[in-house]
Amino acid sequence: RPFGAALRDLNHIHASAQQLGRLSGDVLDLTSSEAGQLHLFREQLDLAELLRGLAPLGEQMAREQGLAWRVSLPARGPHVLGDRTRLRQVVLNLISNAVKFTEQGAVALELGLADGQALVSISDTGIGVPDAERELIFHEFHRAEAAQRPGTSGLGLGLAVCRQLLALHGGTLGLR
Repeated sequence: RPFGAALRDLNHIHASAQQLGRLSGDVLDLTSSEAGQLHLFREQLDLAELLRGLAPLGEQMAREQGLAWRVSLPARGPHVLGDRTRLRQVVLNLISNAVKFTEQGAVALELGLADGQALVSISDTGIGVPDAERELIFHEFHRAEAAQRPGTSGLGLGLAVCRQLLALHGGTLGLR
C-alpha cells in the first residue's frame, strides 16, 4: 500500500479517537452536571485573551475545510469569573460545529458587549437550523435532521453540554 494511503488511514484513526475522547468527556460532563457534582474552578479571566488563545485552533479547523476564518476581538476584556477549561471547551465545540456544517464560505469568532453582558458569537455561512429545530438542538441526544447526513458524526450531546456549562457560569447559549 502506498505511504499516502496508510497516512490517511492513521489520520482517520486519530480523528476517530479524538471524537471518542470528546464524546466520553461530554457524557461525563453532562452526567456530573446533572448530578450537581461538576465543580468549576472560577478565576478572573480576560475573555478576549482566552478567545485569542483559541483563535489559531479555529483558524486551523476552518482552513482544513477550505473555509475563511474571521476574528473580531477587543484588545482587552471583558473580564469574567469563570472556569478557563470549561469555557474553552464550550467555544471549541461551537467552532467545531460551525466548521462541520459549513461547506463553503466562512466561520467567524467575535466578542462584544450586549446589555452589559459579554457576548461571544460564533457565526458561519453553513446550512443553518430550521426554525422547528432551533430549541431541540440543545436537548440531549437530539441531532438536527441536516446533522444526520452520511459522513457527519456526533450523538447530539455537544450543544446540551455547552448550554449546561454556560448555565453553571450564569450565562446562556442561544441561536440566531
